Amino acid sequence: MLTDAVNTTHSSSHVEQTSLKDIDDASRSSSWIVQQNAHTPSPNLLPELLLEIFLINANMDNDDPNFPKVSFAQITTRHCSSVCRFWREVALGSSSLWGRLLHVRQGNQEWRQTMLHRSGASPLCVQGRVNGSDAGCTAFISAVLANEWPRIRVFRVIFRLAALFPTHIWECIRRPAPLLESFEVDIDPHISTAATAGGTQPRFFDDHAPNLRKLIVKRMTVSINASCFSNIQEFSVTYGINRLSLTELLEILAKLPILESLSLRKAFLSPTPALSSSRYPYITLPRLRKLTLHQDFRGCAALLDHIFPEEGCSLELTTPLERGAITDLPTMQNAVSRYSRGWFQKTTCPELGLSLMRTSLRVWNIPAGDLAPSFDVDLHCSEDTGPIAPVLTLMKAFSECRFDRIDSLIFTVHYFPDSESVVSLQAFLALLPAVEVLVTDITGVHALLPAKAPTQSSPDDLPCHLLLPVLRTLKIRRLSPNRDEFVLGVLLSFLGMRADAQAPLQSLELVMCPFLQEKLTKLDQFVGLNVRWQAGGNIHQYVCGSGGDICKISLTERQPKAGNTSD
Repeated sequence: MLTDAVNTTHSSSHVEQTSLKDIDDASRSSSWIVQQNAHTPSPNLLPELLLEIFLINANMDNDDPNFPKVSFAQITTRHCSSVCRFWREVALGSSSLWGRLLHVRQGNQEWRQTMLHRSGASPLCVQGRVNGSDAGCTAFISAVLANEWPRIRVFRVIFRLAALFPTHIWECIRRPAPLLESFEVDIDPHISTAATAGGTQPRFFDDHAPNLRKLIVKRMTVSINASCFSNIQEFSVTYGINRLSLTELLEILAKLPILESLSLRKAFLSPTPALSSSRYPYITLPRLRKLTLHQDFRGCAALLDHIFPEEGCSLELTTPLERGAITDLPTMQNAVSRYSRGWFQKTTCPELGLSLMRTSLRVWNIPAGDLAPSFDVDLHCSEDTGPIAPVLTLMKAFSECRFDRIDSLIFTVHYFPDSESVVSLQAFLALLPAVEVLVTDITGVHALLPAKAPTQSSPDDLPCHLLLPVLRTLKIRRLSPNRDEFVLGVLLSFLGMRADAQAPLQSLELVMCPFLQEKLTKLDQFVGLNVRWQAGGNIHQYVCGSGGDICKISLTERQPKAGNTSD
């Protein structure tokens, strides 16, 4: 329903014209020129449908976070309201449209007040970054928090260099929020510590925010009665002040039955080693689909061990392993094993990443799309834990995973593995029967070569061709011209091993390797192998054993020409 009076157009037009000088003058001018034409671009479009289109565009969730001073959703809506008289009447006739677009940094103070006036009594979406040095922005957000808090539906604000703002935040937090659906606050670390000292922070929203779905706080103390917020679907705490204990955190999570996304970054206290894990409650979160943890090792192990999410829940885990947490390694291994089994049972992402160093292990499986859930386990060991044993132990967590849908492997090794590492690495690679494309560096290829021929007394040294039986393409990165003989030797050994196993490679793609151009004839024994590399803006191709010349394909020629269509 169009709620605002159309005559608002005349009362606000002067304010808008004078206050938008800071916002895209060229675009604004062209919009006002078009507005002088009373002709409607879509004369048969119903006003209700046109308004629905405006509402879809008026979504600040899609604004680029790299531009904290600009709301592209607001700019789009303002331009649409300037196209013609009919469009303007529809836009200004909807207070809810402008209520979605209250950006704390957009335009000047007069324009922000105009936006607030146009919103009428509709629910508000407040977003932006507040700097204490901006007096106008400071006054505006203070007034909004003081006077408009009961009708705020979405609050997503970053506070920087603003020593007085926490006071206003706490005053709002202690008040009920009947319409609030999403609350995201990031406070400057220098002010949040002082503001929360003494443990005087009240409970969030006076335990009354029945519509709250998303709670994301950074550098704040989490103080909620979870029983009053059972509708939360996304919960995130980063750099928590006065951190929760593990028991307190688990008690909160147990009262969030429809939680779908949980992110904790240095958000809770690590449990005491002497306490038994049975002391903590085990909880089931049947709808949890995304879990992100950046914590100390013991805290991560304990939390993962006590949470049972939906099968296929993603896990993004980054944690350092210190010497004092070595005893928690079996707990972590079991937990990662449970999560990885569920993830790879459900996922359809065909690409797997494996990075192995003397003091770190990372395994990742990241689907396309920035917001898509992903699996990413990143373990770093300190030198005093022993260089490689903890890493190899955690590799065993993936021994029961189903990797049969993985057809591409990104593999990085940053050291030459010893015999113990080779056995663990080969055991991992044996889980990947469907890999057709391998992306690695020359050290990775060298690590795939068996240290010695397998014998009856030592069956663990498996030949590489048995590990990746359908491998067809090898992509090698970062070849150094100072090691050309070593590189060539490793390549010849690997290609020969594949040929002897009657599983030859079909394609070899090289990156930054012009020195190999003079040595390609040494690969002619592998007849039919297609060698490709990029240099000088061209893709070069050589078919081994063909006796032909190097074929050069221009990258520009491979791009379709604009307007070139077939009949």
